[in-house]
Amino acid sequence: MKLATYKYPAGEYHIPYTLCGDSPKGKHACESLVITLKVNVRKGEAKYHAEAQTDYIVIEQMEDEEIPEVVYDLMENDKIVDEFGSTQPGENRRIILGSLPSNLEGRVVVEDNKLKILGGGKDYISGQANYTFCATVNGQEYCENGRIMLFTDTYRVWGAEPQNDVGSIITRDENVDSERIEIDILANDQVRRSSGQFIKATMKNTIPTLKVIPDVFQGKASLMNNGKLQIDPGKYPQGTYRFKYKLCTKYGTDCKLANVKVKVVVNSAPTNPPTNPPTNPPTNPPTTSFIE
Repeated sequence: MKLATYKYPAGEYHIPYTLCGDSPKGKHACESLVITLKVNVRKGEAKYHAEAQTDYIVIEQMEDEEIPEVVYDLMENDKIVDEFGSTQPGENRRIILGSLPSNLEGRVVVEDNKLKILGGGKDYISGQANYTFCATVNGQEYCENGRIMLFTDTYRVWGAEPQNDVGSIITRDENVDSERIEIDILANDQVRRSSGQFIKATMKNTIPTLKVIPDVFQGKASLMNNGKLQIDPGKYPQGTYRFKYKLCTKYGTDCKLANVKVKVVVNSAPTNPPTNPPTNPPTNPPTTSFIE
């Protein structure tokens, strides 16, 4: 809906309309709806103020691992508001970090107007800090103080849940080596936290191990430190092959097996079309004799 420019009187207006459409099965249906439009008329100059929201930041730390680095946008929920409650982002947005408690000094900084919690160490990070949010509207800067609440959630990884990988294809031309490929075998794997929540499996919380390598790939396939299965170039026969790997939690004995299916497709060499022998030019063209 588009409204033309006009000096609409203040008030609330109701605009009825009908929405129609077809279902996936081809059934046509309509429904009557109403748009509620509120018009506010400002008298004099606009009045603005800044609103800074309290931010609750949870740092997730796996047991026996160092605190990860966290970058958080404090201004994501902060805004400039006019007297009617309408919001706008404002210009020249910035944050000013206030004084920090001793346990957060040297661990929390502001870079590019974002809060950065420096990683490293295994100590539990928690506490409260203050900051100021500022933004400019029509050349006037508005500011308000906000709070940061920091918590550390330490968890254990109890169970590994690997998933079979079935979509990897190696394509090569006949009598030509394939290209080197890498398969992220952890891409769809998960681990179970002590809370029961499933999170993505990574090389930080799991240990993958190759258990079965098909004969044609012996000496050509290996598991790299980033959790990817690397297959070197080779003239592998066409067919479907299955690797098997074991996924274990890093600090536990819970392990499960999964497969990686790799399909090799070999393109046949093109057949050269028969060449036509050159057409011989006519020999001894007829000559005309002249008798005087």
